Amino acid sequence: MIDIFGYSLNDFILFFLIFFRVAGIIFTAPVFGSMNVPVQIKASLSILLAALIIPTFHSGALFPTAVVPLTVIMFRELAIGFLIGFFARLIFSAVQLGGQAVGVQMGLGIVSVIDPQIQQQVSIIAQFKYLVAILLFLSFDGHLWFIRAIYLSFKTIGIGTFYVSGGVMSLTAQMVGDMFVLGVKVAAPILALILCFDTLLGIFARTVPQMNVLILGFPVKIGLGLLGLGLILPYLSYVLQKNFLKLNQDLNTLLHIFK
Repeated sequence: MIDIFGYSLNDFILFFLIFFRVAGIIFTAPVFGSMNVPVQIKASLSILLAALIIPTFHSGALFPTAVVPLTVIMFRELAIGFLIGFFARLIFSAVQLGGQAVGVQMGLGIVSVIDPQIQQQVSIIAQFKYLVAILLFLSFDGHLWFIRAIYLSFKTIGIGTFYVSGGVMSLTAQMVGDMFVLGVKVAAPILALILCFDTLLGIFARTVPQMNVLILGFPVKIGLGLLGLGLILPYLSYVLQKNFLKLNQDLNTLLHIFK
């Protein structure tokens, strides 16, 4: 066995496999995986975390040195990281989905900005709600949950032992469904407010035909929507806090399903 400065070739392979799992999470998780964060910083953070984890990871397994089996193990480690990061992104996708629906109903669907996370145009209301969700996520120490999840993943899932089971598929389907439910919860208060205003505007249009409801309704609807956004911020904080706590539980469930 090759020995370099007291470390064998097997030790170096173990380090790089740990690095690939950590990188899978860092490059896909919210905040860490943002396109605004340079790749060099993501890679450096992944190397740092891998270096901190490897002294606590005890494995007597001998890893293959052939290219094909080693590549298979590498992709398995990346898959674990991608799944953990993907599950966390679902909450933020739900917030953007709800914000997109609200923006369209307010008449601001055409006013879009570039989301640096996904490099695509999204509604300005969706981006506002997304930024609020990011701030709440950081205030709840959500970024520390991922570091904890990275560490626990090596305690529960051995290197190269991951496979997609029925439990993983079931939990993924459940969390995707929860994403749409959360999107409706985020958008429902303002959508209900706008629906009531549209109903009232329709009544005025029938009773007072001389009134130009299009010119009157457009700015009032925007103002009403912005007022509603300000009023529901405590509600939004409450809903997101519950879902962030649920995310922490789901991450633990996911790790035990992988086991």
